[in-house]
Amino acid sequence: MTLYPGDLILTGTPEGIGAGRKPPRFLSDGEVLTSRIQGIGELRQSFVASRG
Repeated sequence: MTLYPGDLILTGTPEGIGAGRKPPRFLSDGEVLTSRIQGIGELRQSFVASRG
């Protein structure tokens, strides 16, 4: 597959996937998710707990 400038790469998991792990695992405040594609680069997403 050829990627071109402006192409979007959408990723994700079904709702509840963390609950199905043993033990359950969820992203927490302050954790960083890094998505990396060799030859293209990486995207880092920091998680912040909801304040509401």
